[in-house]
Amino acid sequence: MDALLKILSSRLHPWKPDTADQVRARVTEIIGLADQDALHLLRSRECERDVLDLLDEPAPGEVWLADPGLAAKTRPVVVAGPEGGGPKKCRVSTRTR
Repeated sequence: MDALLKILSSRLHPWKPDTADQVRARVTEIIGLADQDALHLLRSRECERDVLDLLDEPAPGEVWLADPGLAAKTRPVVVAGPEGGGPKKCRVSTRTR
């Protein structure tokens, strides 16, 4: 038996049933893609993290919904800075004209 199969077999049993089911589903997906010579379609964790980072970094002029806390409702805010790749902090404005 292949070493990978031994590891997988020994680990599935002690895991929570939900975790084991997720592993089975992902391994099945990978096998299906390998059978179709399409492994390149899998997203790498690094690529996924980069996309999530882009979504978390508002650009100047974008309008986002912000939660000011407590029992307040979310409010639209306009991102006011920084520009040109400055520090990863931004100012927001909730003022209306």
